[in-house]
Amino acid sequence: MQHHSLQTLKTAHVYSLGGISENTRSCWICCHGYGQAASSFIHKFSHLADDRTLFLAPEGLSRFYFGGFDGKIGASWMTKADRETEIRDYCNWIGMVYQHFIPVLNSRVQINLLGFSQGVATISRFIYYKKPIFDNLICWSGSLAHDIPYLELREYLLDKNLYYLYGNRDPFIKPENIEQLKKQIRHHKLDFDIREFDGEHKIDRQVLASLAGEIHV
Repeated sequence: MQHHSLQTLKTAHVYSLGGISENTRSCWICCHGYGQAASSFIHKFSHLADDRTLFLAPEGLSRFYFGGFDGKIGASWMTKADRETEIRDYCNWIGMVYQHFIPVLNSRVQINLLGFSQGVATISRFIYYKKPIFDNLICWSGSLAHDIPYLELREYLLDKNLYYLYGNRDPFIKPENIEQLKKQIRHHKLDFDIREFDGEHKIDRQVLASLAGEIHV
C-alpha cells in the first residue's frame, strides 16, 4: 500500500461577535475545545462584545457527531493520525482568519489570543509556527503543546502577557497537571501568570470579564 497526500479546497468556518471597523480597540481570536462547535463557543464571550471589541471563533477543520451517528455536532482541531499535516492545516487556517480580519482594523488594535482546553495546544502551536503580532495570550484549562521548543520564542514573547487560568473543580485539571505545567514553564523560561478560580471546565464569564478589564487598552 502507498499513501498519497493531496491538497484540496475546503470550506472552513469562523464566527464573530462585535464590531469590525477602524474603531475596534481589541480583537480576540478564540480557539474552542474538543467536541465544541464554534457557533456555540462564541457566545461565551457575548457579554464583552460591542462595537469596539471583536471576538472571532474559528472552528476546527474536523466536524463530527459528538454523540454517535446524529445529534450534536462538534469539531476537533486534530487527532494523532497524520498529526504533522493536521497541525500545519489548522495553523494555516487560523493564520487565514488573522490575515482576513486584522488588516481591516486600525494599527493600534489590541490582539488577544485565547485557547480553551484542546484549543490551548492549538493556539500555542499557531504562535510558534506563524509568529503573529499579538499582545496577550490566555490559555484556559488545557495543556500547552508539549512538542514546541519554547526557548526559541523567548525573545519574541518578552513584550507579551501570558496567562493560564483553570478552575479548582475542573475534573480534567489535577494538581499534578498544574505541577507539570509549572515545571514546563520553568524549563522553557516562560513568564506565565497562573490563576486558579472557583469553577469547572468551562469559560467562566465573570473571571473572563475580570481579566478583560485588566488587559483592556
